[in-house]
Amino acid sequence: MFAQSNEECLDCHSDKDLTITENKIIKSLFVDEELFNSSIHSDVECIDCHVDFDPDDLPHKIGTNIAKVDCNECHEVENFSESIHAEKKVECFDCHSKHQIQEASTLKMKGPDFCITCHKKS
Repeated sequence: MFAQSNEECLDCHSDKDLTITENKIIKSLFVDEELFNSSIHSDVECIDCHVDFDPDDLPHKIGTNIAKVDCNECHEVENFSESIHAEKKVECFDCHSKHQIQEASTLKMKGPDFCITCHKKS
């Protein structure tokens, strides 16, 4: 395992212009440090979730795909795995965010307006 602190990751990923092109789609690699630090995962290191890569091997996307995070490594997701959301291939980050991770209770407080983001009114 390679030593890599959040500070080292943010040396590059705090750049709002940092992007990668995948399948002709430009994707931002920016991580807002302030939002991350206010998330439920603020005490987690980047490499706790983004695993199996050499941080000095740039760009990181060559080789093992470090972008794919397995939340099941730390969280019990059995109920989710059996849900309609899992069946429809909804990812954890689709609701909880990628770097400003929100607790389920926070999402529930947002109420129906949050759900309508995906579940459009007919």
